[in-house]
Amino acid sequence: MFGLQNLIDLRISDTTAGLGQFPHITSKNLKFLVLRNMNLAGPIPTSLWDLPNLMTLDLSFNRLTGEIPADASAPKYTYLAGNMLSGKVESGPFLTAS
Repeated sequence: MFGLQNLIDLRISDTTAGLGQFPHITSKNLKFLVLRNMNLAGPIPTSLWDLPNLMTLDLSFNRLTGEIPADASAPKYTYLAGNMLSGKVESGPFLTAS
């Protein structure tokens, strides 16, 4: 668990061991979240879609599963390639994000 309430930038990538599970992030001020190639497994926490200031979300090349909620607000720069996500992209927030 990260107890950094005012954290605005968290970038960790390409570790050999990885985290395995998604870290519990409590900062509502986060603008940049990069957890690329971290061996993360399971669903993307729904709380990430509610971060009001998040501009960049890079969760690519992990083992994330599940669907993106239909009402999720995608950050301007969202990268999810290389995961095992499912669901319809056609109706998701990623095609309408500005």
